[in-house]
Amino acid sequence: MWENLVLTEPHTLIGPLILEEAPIGSFGLRDYLVTSGPTLRESLAQAVDLIAVSLFLTRARSATGRDIVPSRVTVTHRAPRRARQPARLLGTDRIHFGAPYDSISFTEDDVRVPLPRAQPGVDRILVQHAELALAASQPVLGRLDRFRAVLTAAFRDGAVGLEEVARRLAVIPRTLQRRLAEHDTTWREQTERARHELTVDLLQGTDLPHPAVAGRVGYSDVRVLRRAVRRWSAKTPAELRRAAPG
Repeated sequence: MWENLVLTEPHTLIGPLILEEAPIGSFGLRDYLVTSGPTLRESLAQAVDLIAVSLFLTRARSATGRDIVPSRVTVTHRAPRRARQPARLLGTDRIHFGAPYDSISFTEDDVRVPLPRAQPGVDRILVQHAELALAASQPVLGRLDRFRAVLTAAFRDGAVGLEEVARRLAVIPRTLQRRLAEHDTTWREQTERARHELTVDLLQGTDLPHPAVAGRVGYSDVRVLRRAVRRWSAKTPAELRRAAPG
């Protein structure tokens, strides 16, 4: 649900806002990796590949019992429309947007303070478990899958366009086209694929009349819709609708 919210509007601060209300343990192993080591420095070193900037800070504050303020934060996406929100949530205005990578920096005093809830030996067991879990896991949403999710949302919003989809992904159109090429596909192929899938969903999953379906998927009229459906399935829209499972 969290990921879908971010995909729908990538410039919201849904992640940090959720973390403000999530107690320790809500994110399972990731939470305990940050809070169980002897110092924040050692805990963060163990968890660095597993959690994001917002989670780092929220859990670092909980682990130390301090209102830690980062000395510097870098994030890859563009600044959100409400520029004050990141500063409020992170506790600093030293935030650099559009950076090559995400990072968060702490002062030496903060990272070397002993953690009050440290459990000697538990951190090593958790790290071993994390390594096994990571080795057995697979990414839920790859880069191409993420693009397709955003493209589908754009279709449903009636906002399909290379620049608009690139904006939702927080990249420039040229970068988006290059990434698609890396997956041996193109913008045109992907929009056609998404249009096909949405057309089938609307014909077989709703009672919308054919002119409304044509408009939803970006076709100028029913004749264009009919030609497209015949090209995909050798059926008319009415025949495709009648062929719906169940």
